Amino acid sequence: FYQEPVLMTSAYRDLFLDTCNFLFDTYNRLIPPLTAKIEKEFPKDPNLMAQEVNLYISAKRQNEAIAKLTEAIETDPSNAKLYYFNLGILHKQLNEDAKAKDYFQKSLKIDSLAEESNYMMGLMLMEEGDAINKKLNKMTYQQSISPAGKKEEDRREALYRKAIPYFEKSYRVNKDPKLKIQLEELYKRFKMNDKLSKLK
Repeated sequence: FYQEPVLMTSAYRDLFLDTCNFLFDTYNRLIPPLTAKIEKEFPKDPNLMAQEVNLYISAKRQNEAIAKLTEAIETDPSNAKLYYFNLGILHKQLNEDAKAKDYFQKSLKIDSLAEESNYMMGLMLMEEGDAINKKLNKMTYQQSISPAGKKEEDRREALYRKAIPYFEKSYRVNKDPKLKIQLEELYKRFKMNDKLSKLK
């Protein structure tokens, strides 16, 4: 919860923290009976399932949200694409990138043009490339031109290039201006002038 700087240095600091902790604990205790009621009365409603998962996420109970979504794939396979995407997001929040990408790919096997899963795959590949770029920036000049440095540079470029088709599919569905800028930068980087000229 938000800890307002002025309040945290006032005489009401302890009262504020105790009240917030009490409310958070109460919220946590109410989640199980509330989700049980939802499951009983609306066992296959995908919208309520999403709300139930959001309750777990809000309470920072990602593992329980993951278990719920995994169960939902078996009981409600018609919405598996959405559940796989949400599982990918949850694993990314837990810094489990390999699992996150695996679930985004499962979503894309169901729908190759799934906008959000394509975007997340592209984003994660870009983040991997950026991490290598930071490593390269810390190298000395001699290290950067060594075989090991060149190998890291090639890895970075391969990851950036691999992100392009995912971003293209996402942009095909949703013409997001920020994604357009990202694609423009990638096209320029790899001298894809034909694609750059056709980007609208």
